[in-house]
This record gives sequence, structure tokens and C-alpha cells, in this order.
Amino acid sequence: MPIFHTQNVLNGGEISPLLRGRVDQPRYNTGTREMLNFVPMPQGGATRRPGTRYLGTAKNQASRLVPFVFSETQGRILEFGDKTMRVWLPDGTLITDDSGEPYVVETPFAASDLRAMRFAQSADVVYFAHPAYAPCKVSRYADDDWRWTTLTFMPSISAPKKPTLQILDKRADDDKPKNPSKTDYSYVVTAIDEETGEESSASPAATIEAEALNSVDYHIRITWPAVSGASEYRIYKKKVGVFGFIGRASKDDTVTATTTLQGIDIGGYRFSRTADDLYVRVLTKTIEKPNEETETVVTGVSVGGYNAFEPKLYPAWYNASLKKLFVYHDKNEHGIPVGWIGVDNVPSTYEGRYSSFASYAGFGQSSAYPQGFQGDIQANPVFFYTYAQYYDDKNIGADTEDTPIEHKNPFEGEGNYPSQVFFHQQRLGFAATANRPITIWLSRTGEFESMASSVPPKDDDAIEVTLAATQANKIVWLQPDRNALAFGTEGSEWTLEPSEGVVLTPSTVSFQLQTTNGGEGAVSALSVGGGLLYVQRGSGAVREFAYNYSADKYLGQDLTILSRHIVKDRDITAWAYQQEPYSTLWCVLSDGTFIGLTYMKEQDVIGWHRHTTEGEVLDMATIPGTPDDQVWFLVRRSGGVFVERLETFFDSDDLSEAFFLDSALYYSGTAADTFSGLGHLAGRAVQVFADGGTVDGLTVSEAGELKLKVPASSVLIGLPYTGRLIPNLPEVQTQQGWTLMHNRKILAVRVRTYRSMSFMAGIEGNLSPIVDRHIKGGAFSVRPFFSDGTDLNMETCGGWASESPLVFEVNSATPLTILAIVTTMEIAPYAGGGML
Repeated sequence: MPIFHTQNVLNGGEISPLLRGRVDQPRYNTGTREMLNFVPMPQGGATRRPGTRYLGTAKNQASRLVPFVFSETQGRILEFGDKTMRVWLPDGTLITDDSGEPYVVETPFAASDLRAMRFAQSADVVYFAHPAYAPCKVSRYADDDWRWTTLTFMPSISAPKKPTLQILDKRADDDKPKNPSKTDYSYVVTAIDEETGEESSASPAATIEAEALNSVDYHIRITWPAVSGASEYRIYKKKVGVFGFIGRASKDDTVTATTTLQGIDIGGYRFSRTADDLYVRVLTKTIEKPNEETETVVTGVSVGGYNAFEPKLYPAWYNASLKKLFVYHDKNEHGIPVGWIGVDNVPSTYEGRYSSFASYAGFGQSSAYPQGFQGDIQANPVFFYTYAQYYDDKNIGADTEDTPIEHKNPFEGEGNYPSQVFFHQQRLGFAATANRPITIWLSRTGEFESMASSVPPKDDDAIEVTLAATQANKIVWLQPDRNALAFGTEGSEWTLEPSEGVVLTPSTVSFQLQTTNGGEGAVSALSVGGGLLYVQRGSGAVREFAYNYSADKYLGQDLTILSRHIVKDRDITAWAYQQEPYSTLWCVLSDGTFIGLTYMKEQDVIGWHRHTTEGEVLDMATIPGTPDDQVWFLVRRSGGVFVERLETFFDSDDLSEAFFLDSALYYSGTAADTFSGLGHLAGRAVQVFADGGTVDGLTVSEAGELKLKVPASSVLIGLPYTGRLIPNLPEVQTQQGWTLMHNRKILAVRVRTYRSMSFMAGIEGNLSPIVDRHIKGGAFSVRPFFSDGTDLNMETCGGWASESPLVFEVNSATPLTILAIVTTMEIAPYAGGGML
């Protein structure tokens, strides 16, 4: 009697050969023996992996891809090479400079150190950690303007200079004590950055001896020079050996500090002070009158430096363009009053005898500078004023719970550079230096580049905490989850969480041991589906670290337990998560292949799948995209190291969107038979998908050109890859028990496909082409296109056999999605080698 076996779920992925006896295991009936270049879908079917589009050649043989995701609609790929970085846009083009050449940014990281580089992003800034480099960051100002900075963890705003202290005593003399007792008052001041709100280091302390302060008529004024970029200042007063907060001063709280005379404005002209003081002496001569009397008349003035006859020197003011000098005269003789004299035609050397001069008595009697009116001419001094910030301490009590913060850089010098970087609760975190492998540092809240703290600690101070464990296993990954910071060492998994409340503070840190599996540090942990994924030390197993409400702790589920062969003797060297369309974790293996995990926890979907390409996959990264998130690869092929992007999964009625070749380029336009620009495939045998048909047996010339026999308007040229799916043997439970290890005879197979083209199928070792016989016209080479939900009969009848595995294989550049398989078979009544 025929038995019908239906397999309408294939998203269990490729399972281990060790499960071929576990026909009772649900994953046996949803999994496959082999899933090569196919991807399980959460909906139940399996679809062929799309190909990769060639975007360009990497700048260096040793490179790494880093995702830059500003938002879900704006992503970039950063290509790191040997101390270089290039920027790729989502459309697959490189950012160029003004000359049209690729824009290249210098970085600190050598090519050999790229694998150990860790990063964490906040908006336009990416922070980096590496055990051989000081922590640094790259900031995007524009797509063609990226700037690297080494972190100092020192405030960007300068500390105020040492303040000046002044006693303001408004008491009447009768109110002042005759023998007052005095004490020392000490103060420091900090500045607050106007842009970031960051607090500077404290100024040097200033101390003054004074009587007891009061709030009415006896207090201390603290003044200090303004700090550039400060919005306000915080003032601290010493109390029992600790500086405590007493108040704030706005940047507008100022008093005049200094007054500097810059020049004199006389009649609209600026006069400047001469370098040296000068003297002036009136020159006279005696004239004889007709009546034999004599008369002394003034003939001029003599101006010069010091001499024995005129030892008194005075300030002088000069205007070079007018050649005019004003100098003070202090002798009332010969009718010239004491005061300012204006001398004309004076060279820049000043000294000499001059006949053209005049007295300017209206400019006042001050010998320092002229000021006043002489007729219509006015002399005005021009002053420059400086202002100081101030704060008056009117006997304000110091709050010693609020003290000045102390800035420090814990990552100075070799052996003190962190190997991990992350964000947690508005703090930038670092961990695991060579000298302190189990220490975690968290910045001040909201101030990512400040490791400042105070005594006693404030809730928003930086946190430095060291794990106390029985073994000093290095921290290899960290990732925030719920209210805790989850992290793993080489021997166990922990959480750092607040001992009370939900916010981590310096006084509430608490370590909680969760599991003891141990982690591998080759890749960072990823947040996927409400849990954290990390690689287990030794076995290479991928585990999910997630909170379990029943156990009230985090547990580590092994996601590879049923597919352990897929990572056996190979290491995961890079991974990236593609959320859309199928929630897939992509992993690069040390042998150059790559694997995937379709993982949707809420739907109980766990399916591993293997992938190959003609080359060695080196790295990968993902950024958001539409409709699919973008997966980027670095692949070493015979022509070099290429940057490639996984194309969108096929789900269309338009065959031009079918992209099932690797390292491929696509042409669409007027029908043509010759194509160039294929230098990366020079000398390679390629496959062509032209106007819906696959063309084999073509080779790209050394010049990067390819010629078709028949012109085509839609042409895809690239490297072929084989997709193969082998379901597990169909087993059912009858009244006599399971059909396991019973010989069987396959009578018929029917397969339901979705938007697929012709493929090969049959019993292993005997594959035949499967063609939709309902489609008329066109030869088989055209690969007829199947519509939604087409059911196809497989002519795979065979004889009795102990194993009759079904095989689905596609070698052409065509789509294939399998939704369900129905197998009709007869089962021998007894287990063993015969029918009976």
C-alpha cells in the first residue's frame, strides 16, 4: 500500500549526519542532508541564494569592511586597508575626491591588525579599540571629509586660571571687631563647555585669610579670567579638606579687571604712545630794540631724550601720517603756559628743533595724556577694558557631596590599550587591556570622551570596575541587553547590572555569573531576535545568550547542536546579520567558504546552510537596504581581492531581476553582442544569462571583453555556482512503527515551486531536467519560467533500495524556490536488506 510523505517545511536547514537516526526529532522532518547555496525561509520553503555583484577591487590585499549606519535609511561601507580607508555608497560606488580619484583617508591601523579592530558607532562618529593602538575615532563631516582623532579623555575646554580673592567689607568702622579671629578660605573654579556641557578640570586653588563671612556686609569676591567657550562656571570651597560646590556663575557675571590706555584720539586722528618718554625745551633768542633795549622772543622748541639740562621726561603721543607730536611742557616761561604742546613736521625719530608748534592749554594739566578741548579740536583717550568673571561667597555652605571632577586617561602606554569598545546606557565603554584583561571602563553619562570621576562619586561619574572571578580569563565580547551589560570571558558569561534600580552608577555595580561556556574573541557578539549571539571557545559553536524568565537568569542555547558538522574543524572569522528578508546570520569560515543561519526565534526557525563561490571569502558586513538589507563581501579571486554585494533575493515576475551569478555585471539596453569592462574576469570561464536563457562555454578575453553569438538586451555575466538541496529520507510512523531502516520504493514525487525555472532533480546519481510541460514554445535551453505555486511531477521512479535520497540541483543562472515535496513510496514490511 503506498505511503504518502509530505515535507512542507524546509527551514530546518542542513542538519548533522548524527541526526539521521533521530526521525522523531522535529528538525529531522524540516531539515535536509545538504543545503548548498540555498537559504531556508521562515515561511517554510528554501530558495536559491542570489549571486553577488562586482563593485570594484579592494585597495589592499588585506582589507576589512566596517558598516557605517547613521540611520536605517542611510548607510555606508568603510573599506579599511593598510593604514587607509575608502568609503562606499549603498549604490556600490566609491566616494571620489575633487580629481575624480577614489577618496582615501589615512588611518592608524596596519593591514595585519585589522582583524582585531573593534568599533562602536554613535551618529556620525565611530569609536575604535585595538590592543596595540590608543583608542581613537573617525568623524564624518561629509562623505568626502572624514577626520581621525586619538582620544585623550581630557576636556576640550581649558581649566580656569588661578582665581583672585578679595575681601568685600562694607561694615562701618565702629562695627569692626578690634581683634578679630581669622581663618583660611580656599576656592577652585571649573568651566562648563558651551557646546558639550562638559566640565573642565579645576583651577589651581586660591587661599585668603579672612574673618567669619556673613551674607550682609562681609564676604569674599572670587574673580578669574574668562575661559573661551565657557557658558558658566562652578565654584567650590574647601571644607574639612574637601572642595564642595557653593554655586554657579554665568559667563555674563563679570567685573572690570584691567583698564589699558591704547591711544589718544585728537581731532579724529589716532595718536600712539612713543616708545620712550621725551623732554621739550623752548628755544629763544634776544633781539635789540632801537632804544637799545633787548627782547627775548620764542623761535621754536627742542625735543629730545634725557640730557643734563632737561632731566625731566614726559610721555609723548605721535601720529606718523600727520608727522605731529604732542609732548608735555612743565615750565611757564616766555608766555607759554604749562601743558601740552603740539609740534608739527616731526619725523619718526622725534628728536630735533622745530619752529612750527603751538600750545594746547585746553588739553589739561595731566602729564600722562592730553584730554579736553582746544577750540574745535577734542582730545579723547581710548581705553581697552578687560573683564573678569566673579562670584561672591556670602557665607555659602559647601556641599561636599558635589566635588570637582578629576579627569584622567586610563589608556596611556603600551599594555593599557583596550581591546573592546561598546555603548551602554548613554556611556561609551572599553574593556580588556593587556595589563587588565577583566576590567571594564564606562565613560561619564552623556560625555563619551570623559573618564572623569569625583570623590565621593556622583551617579553620572565614570565607572571603572574589575571582575573578581576564580580565573583571570580575558573579556572577549560585550553587548548591552535589557538593563544589563552582558559580556563573556574565555571561560564564562556574566552580566554587569545595577544592584538596585535600573541605571548603572559607580556605587551600584554588580557582577552576576550566568553560564560557564566560554567565548571566542574572533568576532564580536551580535544582538539578534531578542538575544545575543556569540562564538563558543574551542568547539566554534554559535550560542544564544538570552534571559530566561523561568530560570530567572541568562542561559546559553547552542544553535549549532543539530548542525555541528557545519563548523567542524573551521573557525568563524567574521559575521554579519541581515534582518531582511529572512533574518539571516552570515558567517565567513576560515577555509574561505561561508555559511548562513536563518534564525527567527519567535517562529522557532533555526536553519543552517552552506555556501561556496569560485574564490575565498575574506570578510563581510551589512547595512540597511530596500527591500533587502545589503550584504557586502570581500572575496579573493584569481584577479585580486574584490568588493562584492549580495543581490536582492528573487521574488518577481520580471526575469531581468534574476541575479544568479557571482562577481557578475549586468547590462540592460539596446541588443548587443559584445561587452567590455570585464577585466576582473579576464581569462575566466563564465556563464551568461541573456534574455532569460543561460549560455555556457564562454571565456572572457584578457582584455576583459566577451562576445555572444546572438545579441541580447538583458545580459548578466559572471561566475556560475551550483545550488543543491537534498532533503532527509522521508520517514513516517505507521501502525507497525517507524519506516526507519526499511527498504523503500519511490513511486512518484511531486514538488511545489515558486517563481522558478527549470532545474535538475531525481534520485541521487540519476538526475533529470524538470520542465513545466504546460509552457509552450521555446527550446529547453531557454529555461521556461514557472509561475507562482507550480506543482511539478518528478519522473524518478526507482526500484527497491535502502536509501533513495532526492536531489534538487541547479547549475544554470536561474531561480529556484521549493515550497513542498510530496513523496509516494512503498515500504518493505521488515527492516533489513530485502523487500520481505
